[in-house]
Amino acid sequence: MRKIILAFILSVSMAFMAHAQVPVRITAVEGTDIYVDGRKVGSDTWSGALNPGTYVMEARKEGLTVSHESRTVLSGVNTRQEFELAVMYGSLDVTSNPTGAAVRIDGAQVGSTPYKTKTLIPGRHSVVVTKDGYQTYDVNIMTIHDISISINAILKEGETPVTEAAPVQQAPVQQTQAKPVQAQPEVQPQPQHETQTWTPLQPSQQTPSKSVKTKAEKPVKEKPVKTEPVKEAKPEVVKAEKEKPVKAEPVKEPKQPKVRKEVNDIVFVNALAGYGPMSAELSYGLMAGYVKKVGGYVKVRSNLHSFTNSAEYNYSDASWSDMFGKTRHNITVGPVVRFCNGLYGYAGAGYGQRNVYGYANRAMAKVSDYSYSGVAAEAGLMVRIWHFTLTAGYNTVGFKYGDVDFGIGIAF
Repeated sequence: MRKIILAFILSVSMAFMAHAQVPVRITAVEGTDIYVDGRKVGSDTWSGALNPGTYVMEARKEGLTVSHESRTVLSGVNTRQEFELAVMYGSLDVTSNPTGAAVRIDGAQVGSTPYKTKTLIPGRHSVVVTKDGYQTYDVNIMTIHDISISINAILKEGETPVTEAAPVQQAPVQQTQAKPVQAQPEVQPQPQHETQTWTPLQPSQQTPSKSVKTKAEKPVKEKPVKTEPVKEAKPEVVKAEKEKPVKAEPVKEPKQPKVRKEVNDIVFVNALAGYGPMSAELSYGLMAGYVKKVGGYVKVRSNLHSFTNSAEYNYSDASWSDMFGKTRHNITVGPVVRFCNGLYGYAGAGYGQRNVYGYANRAMAKVSDYSYSGVAAEAGLMVRIWHFTLTAGYNTVGFKYGDVDFGIGIAF
């Protein structure tokens, strides 16, 4: 039995170690926001810690997806794991009439018409087409990855007026003068006066001697003694006292200490809180059951979220603008076994689901490849201390998604 308990505890501890957080660093193109599983974590470069597992890492700029990759954080690695997100570029094709005009993108000279590039970062850009003797053609565009934008600039004859930039005035620097420090007067120590104590002298106590006068003794006159006849003594009768019977007191037996009886059967009710390390989501529930040596239980857990979707897509098959919510529901039943007085183990199965929702094509939809539902399995331990119970367990949905739960309750 000890080997079974040790093997069970070892398996649970290995499951917890598998979800220990690992330091990571994600690097994206400058000026973009970094998202992990639809949650913003930083900009340009983010350093933090994630639990082992597969995550959707994105870089966004002005609401557009610049980078999108599914990366895996490995477990049991002590060093920091580096992830550099590749840019999903957009395409731009610029032509003009007449040709040979200079092309500037975001203020930088990039070439002349006809001009074509396939390495333009998604987002807003300013495109300027200029040619001597013709008016400047200026347009702002919004590029999206995997989409090509074409611009045909028809230049009109005439010069574009040039506006001079206003000089930049520098604010005068104010100099602060240090305030003089006033010297504080020195405090001279005051002379201390010597104190003298005067003790009055006590006069010696003298007891004057008194003179004792003795009086002269008077002569004692002798009186004649009369003789009285002697009376015979009467014999005294001694009465014997009756002995009182002694009552025997009963001997009290020493009290024996009370021995605590072993509790063989209990009914327990626990309040639960679950946590999914892969997506940092909480759920709540109840667990109730009865056990003697072998018993049973039922457990219900949910994150209290519910969404209604009109479509369902894989993440790579649609353009997602936001990942806004997750649902987690689970119900399981199974046996409970008492290993020893106060220690129990349980394992069960049932149905569970974990779904991820977002906006795709301006409509709410479910992300199929990050949502799971089906058979749920779990295992855990329960400890009873007096009339209280503590539980800890691990739950999985289809052996693809897992989370842990902890509980506290009462037993009677």
